[in-house]
Amino acid sequence: MTKRASLTRRERASMALSQDGKCPCGARLGRDAIAEHWLPVALGNDAKPDTLLCGQCAKDKTRTDIKAIRKADRQGQRTGQQKRRREGKTRPIPSAGFRGWRTMGGDIVWRNER
Repeated sequence: MTKRASLTRRERASMALSQDGKCPCGARLGRDAIAEHWLPVALGNDAKPDTLLCGQCAKDKTRTDIKAIRKADRQGQRTGQQKRRREGKTRPIPSAGFRGWRTMGGDIVWRNER
């Protein structure tokens, strides 16, 4: 797991000044402002937080971040059946075998009915 970098008081104050003391939604930032990474740490961001958000915006952003992280995990085949297959923890479903075929007319001809 990646070690998270935190902001110093000076960095936090300069970030608040650069944002004019406001959250991107327009709400005033108080002492309870949350420092967030715009790109989540789980998706490869190893820098310090780059924005300050109000509590509600941080909650909403976290909700969307979780969805993006889970999707990245699925697409990277780090979870589920693909992971189990890669690790050799599954076995193939046994086939019933070849038992018949269809004619050009669409009728089924079974092997034992010849």
